Amino acid sequence: MAAAAAAKRSRRRRPQLPTDFLSKRLQVDVASPGTDMHIMQASSATIERIDMFENDYMIVRGKHQKHTVGLLRCNDEMPDGVVALSDEARDNSGVIAMDFCVVKAADMADLSRVQVALEESETADRMAGDRVNTVLRPFFSDFERANASARPVHVGDVIPINFSGVNFRFVVTEVAAAGVETDFGLVCATTELLISEERVKPSRDSSTVRYSDVGGLRPQLGLIRETIELPLRMPKLYSTLGVKPPKGVLMSGSPGCGKTLIAKAMASEANVYFFDCNGGALVGKPQETEANVRKVFEDCASNAPAILFIDEVDALAPNRDKAASASALAATSALLTQMDGVKSEARVMVLAATNRPNSLDPAVRRAGRFDTEVVIPVPDRVGRKEILEIFIKRKGLKILKPANKDRPEETPDAVDVDTLAEETHGYTGSDLASLCTKAALHAMTERVAVDIDLEAKEIDVAALDAHYVVMSDFTAAMVHITPSGMRDVAIQKPNVTFADIGGLEGVKQELREMIEMPVRFADMFQDMGITPPKGAFLYGPPGCGKTMMAKAIANECGCNFIAVKGPQLLSKWVGESEENVRDIFSKARNSSPCVIFFDELDSVAAKRGNSDGQGPGDSVVNQLLTEMDGVQERKNVFVIGASNFIDSVDPAVLRTGRMDQFIYIGLPDSAEACEKILWACLRKTPLEADRINMAAVSEWCFKRGLSPADIAGMCKMAAKDVVIHHLDTHGFGFNPDGSRKATDAAAAAGATAAASAAASAAAASAGGGAPSIAAPASHGLASVKSEVDDMVGAIGKPPAMGPQILEAAAAQTKPSVSEMDRQRYETERAKYKVQLTTDASAGPYTGMFVVTDPGRLRFQPYGRIDAVEAEEERPPTPPPAPVAEDAPKPAGPIPAGGV
Repeated sequence: MAAAAAAKRSRRRRPQLPTDFLSKRLQVDVASPGTDMHIMQASSATIERIDMFENDYMIVRGKHQKHTVGLLRCNDEMPDGVVALSDEARDNSGVIAMDFCVVKAADMADLSRVQVALEESETADRMAGDRVNTVLRPFFSDFERANASARPVHVGDVIPINFSGVNFRFVVTEVAAAGVETDFGLVCATTELLISEERVKPSRDSSTVRYSDVGGLRPQLGLIRETIELPLRMPKLYSTLGVKPPKGVLMSGSPGCGKTLIAKAMASEANVYFFDCNGGALVGKPQETEANVRKVFEDCASNAPAILFIDEVDALAPNRDKAASASALAATSALLTQMDGVKSEARVMVLAATNRPNSLDPAVRRAGRFDTEVVIPVPDRVGRKEILEIFIKRKGLKILKPANKDRPEETPDAVDVDTLAEETHGYTGSDLASLCTKAALHAMTERVAVDIDLEAKEIDVAALDAHYVVMSDFTAAMVHITPSGMRDVAIQKPNVTFADIGGLEGVKQELREMIEMPVRFADMFQDMGITPPKGAFLYGPPGCGKTMMAKAIANECGCNFIAVKGPQLLSKWVGESEENVRDIFSKARNSSPCVIFFDELDSVAAKRGNSDGQGPGDSVVNQLLTEMDGVQERKNVFVIGASNFIDSVDPAVLRTGRMDQFIYIGLPDSAEACEKILWACLRKTPLEADRINMAAVSEWCFKRGLSPADIAGMCKMAAKDVVIHHLDTHGFGFNPDGSRKATDAAAAAGATAAASAAASAAAASAGGGAPSIAAPASHGLASVKSEVDDMVGAIGKPPAMGPQILEAAAAQTKPSVSEMDRQRYETERAKYKVQLTTDASAGPYTGMFVVTDPGRLRFQPYGRIDAVEAEEERPPTPPPAPVAEDAPKPAGPIPAGGV
């Protein structure tokens, strides 16, 4: 097959090219994570410039006459004159990033024999079995199956293979082809593979961090490399342009996002002297601090070109205005002095990292010191997927893959990386590393350790290969991990759904349009060139479900949820309230998509100008406005505010662009709405449904003006009365004087319990043990619980709720919203609310998107938008309607929903 492919390429090669190899120089770049070691990428313009074609085989010559070979692929995202090589290809050719290499096009011969030697490894030596057919042969056949081309090899290539979590490193020592003397060729199905008995010393530490080990940070990594490596490699370039090279880069971001990992990768890839230190370790007495900082810079200058990495630089250079000790002042001054003293020809670059950039002294961050600041963000969904693929492909995490990608349901426990990336909101790189580790440990304890003796001197390779990490292992591991982006704020995944909310279908649709559709159909909004609304204000009487509605929409859309009580943001210390607001939005961005729910918004965003100067007041409102305007990108962060007093909220908070939608959540507007709430509240309660006239009860609740919270309380009261009546019937009730009632059933159950206690005491006495000392049955909650445990079999479950108990609970329930308050809320509703009418004359271009099938939208026109007129006042409350015991059950299924 390989020979036929080579013949096909030779037939289409340009006729003007000579028959010998064509040498060209290209700059080396780092291939994207997960790229196969024998895949080399270049742009189409570069491929044409070097007179080659895509899918040609290419030999790369680097430093010290080291060679490797690979399959050329086109990637137009790469700049011209650059070839992207994997970590292994760069090692095998002796080059590093930004070096130049010589490439040659070549026709490859099929190899008849390939001999490799295994690098010394204590773990790999324990693996017994047929390594050729189990480990080595699949490495070559998988490449041919994935790329429709045979895998090339070159003498001297180091081939790392991760098999079931064990790292094998093979070195190609000899190749042979029929009738041809060569150092490279193609490994096909007929090639004989041999493993030498001799071991070779490791050529590289397997724990070394490479650029390709950094996932989800390609733009940030590229900027840091340009700023750090270019002045070290080509300092004359800056002097030619008449500018001074930069001196340092400051990385900031949440803990675990990859700041230190980038520094470690740069240490192994830059091929320059690298000095790593912690800022806090340099701080001591004032004289000691200055000497430590000076010694570090002198050490780097004497080993130039050099990179100095200072981790936790905020401990070394705190803000001098807030410094509380002489050592802190001396540390900041020493760092400033040394950075100013670094000359451009010294070729020393400073790389620093912190997760508290605002605590640094402002003088450290000015141009001429840390010229470039790079924010290392919490990875988004694409970044999380890239990081997970690094652990799976590069680190060797062995997962169960779908047997058929087109029909994943055939392998239900296969690992879906896209689903994992979607469900790990707020996870940093270190969190994902912990997730993979815990998932592997779960698989080991549940399955691997049961089937394999891990303490044996030799472990059968085939037995180990039969075990995988499956999706359930990741699900179990996620329970024990709190994402770093969510630890400081009470971020939760609500368990409330729309099925728990009776009625309010229009409100549900509005919130779905605001939150769910921009998340699920972001591309559609982007194609229309608009920014979807990201704020809504819920107002109305208390107890009508505003908080529950906010939780439900977050759960329905798969968003995280941050509930903020207005007063908890306020602090008596100057600036702390504003910082609390900033932190809330920062955490929400890190865990997006996220819903921030401000309950009692009027307490934190009251109208400005009314402050008495004794509290945070206007400054908190200003900070809230700044965050809502999205000076920093809000991503998928949605703000929902709720208040009973809309007129008390600052108008600037409610304007379009901040709170785009006003949603009134009021009292039930019909008996049917009350009935939905009733059925939802009682859906888990046993009912005598054939005897309860739920329509009459609903009419009673509506005419009395009960809120959803009132109806829920009424249902709880009725359920409690059923339980109390059941207990009272079986002798567990209490007399008015506090004494326990005694019935025959209770006495019989008590006698059984007493007999059991006597038998236990007799057994203890016969065994020589101490007699049991127990409190009397009527003393203490513990004894009551013991009685309940002993008598529960005789009691049985409570009976179904009958109409009399529900009627009694309804008669005792009073409305929590007065008539005066109801009228005030209706007036506010008429002032702020808009209603969608169905007037066809308004034209076909106004309407709403409605989700039909999964992943599809349908446009539903509704007409023009008119202001709501003040509704007519309700009729006076009539007397309670009797609930007939023999009333027929209402027709139709029980409506879904509740409070």
